[in-house]
Amino acid sequence: MIEIKCRFGIAEEIISQFCQDAIAEESVVDSDQETYAILKSLWYLVIPELGLKVHEGTYVTRMEAGEWMPDFSITLLFEAVMEDGEWQGSDDYLYYEQDGMPTSVYNWLGGRVPQEKLMNMPVSIVIDDEFEME
Repeated sequence: MIEIKCRFGIAEEIISQFCQDAIAEESVVDSDQETYAILKSLWYLVIPELGLKVHEGTYVTRMEAGEWMPDFSITLLFEAVMEDGEWQGSDDYLYYEQDGMPTSVYNWLGGRVPQEKLMNMPVSIVIDDEFEME
């Protein structure tokens, strides 16, 4: 596992440099098996102050011919709890939105945390061992 510490405001830039192709089919978090599936990234961003894990993801739909096609990109929020030195949490997402990470977190919080404070929060980008960086 690789962990990169930074501020939330620059996390997306760092992620775009290292983790562009980190969404895999084996990372399905929700699906009805017939019409849609939600895939999450093999990396995640932890915001300790908020107790959140943030993944990028893809909403995919099944076409008439049976193949799965990406429909749109999403940001997924999960609960994050530190246990035995690692970030754990539920496999059930709390929220997802078709927007970037800062906007999605801000919207989920309902504006309770000012955007400037949110962007300056310390975060950790955690990259699972399964993912090979380019």
